[in-house]
Amino acid sequence: MKWDTRSLLSLVVGAALLVASCGGGADPPGAGDEVSAPDSLTVGSTTDPSATILSAPTTEVESEPTIDETDGIEPPADIAATTAPDPAAWLIDDEGAITPGDQLLVYLTEGSGRDTADTVAGALGGEVIGQIDIVDLWQIQIPATDQDGLDEAIGAAQAVKGVELAFPNDTATTYEEIWGVPISPLDDPVYAGALGDGYRMIGVEQAWQYLRGSGLTSHPVHVGVTDSGVWKGTGEFDGNVTIRETSPGTGVRAAPSAVWVEQADGTSVNAGADPGGGHGTGVTSIVGADGDNGGVAGIASPLSQLTITTTDAFAPPYGNLSTFDQVPADAKNDAQITFPNGISYTNGALQAIAEQVGDGAQVINMSWGCAKRPCHPGTVKAYGLFFRKMAARYPKVLFVAAAGNDGVAPPSDWPAGFALDNMITVGNVMNDGTTAASSNRSSDTFEVTFAAPGQQAVTGVDASGNVINDQYDYPGGVRFGGGTSMAAPQVTAAAALLKSIDPELTAADVKALLVRTARTSIKRSDGTDQAIDASVGGRVLAVDRAVFELIKQERAKLGLKPAELSPEYLEQLGTVKSVAVSTDDPLTWNVRGIVEACDPGCTSETINVSADGSSIGGDTSQALGGPGEANWSVTVSAYPAYLTVQRTDNGAGSLITIDPLQIDGHYLGSVQIADTNCGEGVSFDAITYLIEFDLATTPDGGGTVTTTLTFAGGRVTSAASLKWDSNGVHWLVPEFGDADVQGAATTSGGSISIAGPWLNYFTFSNQGEVAARCPLTGTWQATRTT
Repeated sequence: MKWDTRSLLSLVVGAALLVASCGGGADPPGAGDEVSAPDSLTVGSTTDPSATILSAPTTEVESEPTIDETDGIEPPADIAATTAPDPAAWLIDDEGAITPGDQLLVYLTEGSGRDTADTVAGALGGEVIGQIDIVDLWQIQIPATDQDGLDEAIGAAQAVKGVELAFPNDTATTYEEIWGVPISPLDDPVYAGALGDGYRMIGVEQAWQYLRGSGLTSHPVHVGVTDSGVWKGTGEFDGNVTIRETSPGTGVRAAPSAVWVEQADGTSVNAGADPGGGHGTGVTSIVGADGDNGGVAGIASPLSQLTITTTDAFAPPYGNLSTFDQVPADAKNDAQITFPNGISYTNGALQAIAEQVGDGAQVINMSWGCAKRPCHPGTVKAYGLFFRKMAARYPKVLFVAAAGNDGVAPPSDWPAGFALDNMITVGNVMNDGTTAASSNRSSDTFEVTFAAPGQQAVTGVDASGNVINDQYDYPGGVRFGGGTSMAAPQVTAAAALLKSIDPELTAADVKALLVRTARTSIKRSDGTDQAIDASVGGRVLAVDRAVFELIKQERAKLGLKPAELSPEYLEQLGTVKSVAVSTDDPLTWNVRGIVEACDPGCTSETINVSADGSSIGGDTSQALGGPGEANWSVTVSAYPAYLTVQRTDNGAGSLITIDPLQIDGHYLGSVQIADTNCGEGVSFDAITYLIEFDLATTPDGGGTVTTTLTFAGGRVTSAASLKWDSNGVHWLVPEFGDADVQGAATTSGGSISIAGPWLNYFTFSNQGEVAARCPLTGTWQATRTT
């Protein structure tokens, strides 16, 4: 349900690339506890890029009541619409940070109300124009003034009895690191090689396997993303996920965000559309992008009932999308992209969060923060009060914030860094586990709960299929980097997976579980260990370990066997193995689907072949009462062929790719010609020729063949054209007459043999006249020797 709005104040705008990352390094209770899932994963290990990610389990162990979409969340009190400041009244400092000079915000003491807000407004010659009820925060419009006048107005407001805090209507912008570097090609597919190291570090694939094998009901999950909105033109949200807005026009963008590039003279130029759709699109993709379309795989995408509510907090009524041509250059960040998504006002950002809660979001992502440095203490305190009140009223709602990208340990920030049970602040590590230089660190008054691999995260795929991450080069040499912005949604998605297992978890439960199971080190691809630095919490997200521990608890409640569940056994429950073995027929394969573990009641395995015209010997679906194998004889119509073996109890699948035989090499064999009568007076006795040839094929099916045929009259050597297709070898040998030679390859004992029909037409003449055109037919066979 949507929140209304009463009256709120809104003043301060600051637009400099924000930075959030505050955290007291204290560990929640149980932070040192261990679970039996592996403590470190190897980063850089080779995985099968063709593995298909399938939906989370939906098998019901026992009937459970339907969970309401809001998960029992009580709708908040009415909240009136707030009023955005007038850009004409913006105050822009030397760093380019914007503060509205015509508004301020006041937070009232307990028991004070509208009368006090009106008193403040009257003393300043202004009026009350907005309110956020849950923190008794009021927005007051005042005559436009300069920075000194604004400071005086805030001081006067603070002096009014009943006012606990008075502060400017600060602004926020998204965390996004983009810098100019040499253009480099990107690998394909999306998570091949090092591109997948981040997901491997946090155990994403293992978590998906555990979910599939859990035997538990997957509950509906509702995630909120307050950011720069979502552009759906990427096609990343056409899978299971449902994208919606709290109200029409507040979260889904009609076009991609623009990329603004700061120039040397201080102006910002629109360089064109963001190839990934925008900051909010990238954040949302990491949470729930379709994992089966060849693009980004959202960590929570296997959930069959995932809803993401997106709010564009940087567009009206929450913020401002105006251009920034007048923003002065930042000497420290020349040629960087600045302000790509606009700014969000304090009251607007709080309203966006409040509406998300009212709409039923259980986990809310906030990859943005304070734009004007240092953050105003009044704004920081107001945010802290907001989240404390949320914890009291909505204990199941978890807030996940990005720590920020200044590379500092700030004394405070907003909305991140609060050491609260309902907030996780996420730092940023590289894919090798080292701390990203730009990540904000924890301080005595700013908590960085733990880290996730955000800097090199894959956030999208452009129209040409190129991966968008910190190695992606925008035209003009501009580069996109993930930062803490893309670390935070990995934690948001992990929390969503936990909520799908147990929707009754409180925010404190989820935070404690994620901290307790987080890894303190990772194993690099070279076998060395990399400890996670204490400045970013001393831990890195381990979604696999958290999911395993919760599944183990839930299965124990339901009495599912075995009582002592191991990660290895749970992985077996969530996977299926498959193998294809060749036969003497080059197009026929014996395929086995192997189930190593199965809960009672598992049903069957099914097989599918991609190539049209292929045939499957045996029932496509074969029943299994427990662990065991299904077997098929598969004849494919063309190479390459893709065979999918899938479990029907939980959707786990295995993909076999059968490529053409690699037949290049040197062959020796024989040609056997039968008796042939070409007409009266012309005949050949049966004869055996020796044959020797070399094959060299190309990917398009072409190639060359050098053939030497030895017979009674001598030797003939020919270099002929070759075609290799699903039927084997086919070539023409002009020197042997009009010869059409064909052959199909088979494997046996490690050797490749090619055999087929041999057809020659020899022409005999008598005094210049054609006497006969004689076909010589036979068979041939040769085996590769080298």
